[in-house]
Amino acid sequence: MAVVAGVALAHLGIGPHLGRQAPARPPRLGRLTAAAPSAGRSPPADRAGPPSPGSGVAGAGAASGGGAHGPDALQVAAAFASAYLTYRWDDAGEALAERCRPWDTDELDATLAGSGGPPDSARRAGARETDQVEIRAVNPQDTAPDHLDATVAAAVTVTVGDRPPVAVAAFVDLRVVALPGRWLVSEVSQ
Repeated sequence: MAVVAGVALAHLGIGPHLGRQAPARPPRLGRLTAAAPSAGRSPPADRAGPPSPGSGVAGAGAASGGGAHGPDALQVAAAFASAYLTYRWDDAGEALAERCRPWDTDELDATLAGSGGPPDSARRAGARETDQVEIRAVNPQDTAPDHLDATVAAAVTVTVGDRPPVAVAAFVDLRVVALPGRWLVSEVSQ
């Protein structure tokens, strides 16, 4: 699995820009896909609320379905991307799956848990890297009653040891699927 955030993103220059010519983009580093959405899991009671005002997350539009049943697809995409890109050097191997768990299907959760964390976690832990995420926008690519494909744009503040923090751009492509009463992420690529 290719979980890349922080310093690595600064070197990759990943990021589509909607509505204008996209800069050259390196090949995708990996795609995590679940076979089918899971309808069996209940949303956790401690799920965080929707993104804060001014976070760049627009209204639900065609991917609405939240409201009384929970967050809409755009809010789920933003929350998952924030959890997915967040990193702390002393995280346990299963921390990625635990952070993403409220927002992903059982199948994707199992894939994230099975990876044991980012492939470069030993280097990042040795450098005492910490990544904090601010979601800038969720850009829908394809919306339908049963799914939303979107690109989430984020600013990741990377702190390595005692060095000053560095802000880098990160982009994550997601598929959010509609399940009875809620939306969950079933695919992620970066």
